[in-house]
Amino acid sequence: MNNSLSGKVLKGFSWTAIERVVSQLVIFIIGIVVARLVTPSEYGVLGILMVFINVSSVFVDSGLGNSLIYYNELKERDLRTTFSLNIFISIFLMLLIYFFSSLIENFYQLENLALYLQIISFTILFNAFVVVPTAILKVSLNFKSLAISNMCSSVASGILAIVMAYHGYGIWALIAQVMARSFLQASFLVVMSKWIPKLVFYKESCIRLYRYGINLITASCLTKITEEGISFFLGKVFSPYNLGIYTRATQFSVLPSTSIGNVIISVLFPTLSLVKDDKDKFKQIYNAIIKIMSALSMPVFVILVVIAEPFIRLVLTEKWIEVVPFLQVFCIGRLLFPVSNVTEQALNAVGRSDLFLKQQIRKMAVKAIFILPALFFDIYVVAIADALSSMAAYFITTMVARKVLNIGLLDQLRSIIWYMIFALGAGALSYYFEFFIENDYLKIIFAIIIYPLIYLLVVFSFKRTEIMNFRKLIK
Repeated sequence: MNNSLSGKVLKGFSWTAIERVVSQLVIFIIGIVVARLVTPSEYGVLGILMVFINVSSVFVDSGLGNSLIYYNELKERDLRTTFSLNIFISIFLMLLIYFFSSLIENFYQLENLALYLQIISFTILFNAFVVVPTAILKVSLNFKSLAISNMCSSVASGILAIVMAYHGYGIWALIAQVMARSFLQASFLVVMSKWIPKLVFYKESCIRLYRYGINLITASCLTKITEEGISFFLGKVFSPYNLGIYTRATQFSVLPSTSIGNVIISVLFPTLSLVKDDKDKFKQIYNAIIKIMSALSMPVFVILVVIAEPFIRLVLTEKWIEVVPFLQVFCIGRLLFPVSNVTEQALNAVGRSDLFLKQQIRKMAVKAIFILPALFFDIYVVAIADALSSMAAYFITTMVARKVLNIGLLDQLRSIIWYMIFALGAGALSYYFEFFIENDYLKIIFAIIIYPLIYLLVVFSFKRTEIMNFRKLIK
């Protein structure tokens, strides 16, 4: 990797890190404020709405965005074809939701659900404008523009949600936040990419992009349908209230992945795509990243387990206290998720989207086998099943990728197992000492100060050289 490219990669990490920290902090604070102003049931209704938006957004992307990044080219024919197909699919899906919205409302027996669906479906169209500009900026390694667009859209939409929730708009405040963020993000990205969208379709470009993207879109659809299908049935089998609790716990439990994980993942895929032909350099970067991902993300998951109860009680109030056990179970279950995510991106970077699809099919099958029977029991049993399937997903992904990435399951476990042991050990000590503290504020302060000190002391005692060499390995 030449000096110019190294500089762009390091700048990419820097800007993506800034964006993730700022955006997640803003989203975190806004989420807390809004949660205090709305009810778990209203969050549950939003969860039902997002089932259809999230699944539709996968079809809108169609895997072509990642195809543009993989080929590392910005041919105008490919860009216009991707955009035209995105727009066509988004309009089709909006119409589909519009015509079936009444049936969906009758299925859930929730007043005004059809109207909510019809309004929020415009988010699908906004998302169609995001795919091509995002690919352009990533291929150019222009993560600064991506960061600015994400931060600005998150802040503006969050402020709108707070104002509306404060004035009693409830579910409409949540819907407005989702729609405003998508609209603003699309607007910023189009302007910053300096690309003018045009509706022109080239059959040859579509076929070329789909050769790589078809496995990704199939895997993404399978994943979203399975994951959102859980929310779909939870809202019906149990209640919007229970879905709201479940959804809120899920949102908090993915913070380590969406903050730390996405910083690395956002830069990882385009970077590994550039060095995919240099096997030694590729493996070196991949190995370094799974280690640093483990070192950074695992302690965050554990500390969320330690402070879950005082944290939820203080920031969301007592009405959300049922989130605590779900949050703790999800965090433990997702300890290995960021590492698995790195492996998935590495598979895509070397062009093995077929293996990405293969491991995704197996993971979703295992998830369904775990969760479907749990639906006949308590919602907490569903959460445990979800966590177990998340742990199993790591082993499935690593086993499928081991030959292509030249690293076996045992070798990878040896690379990351000590970070897990350090994180869990430090967490156990912090959790024990908290039993002697009654005040919730003091519990959180104690955990935030003592836990990192214990963890860092142990890590730097045993893995100092490994941590200090990370920047050097990437460069």
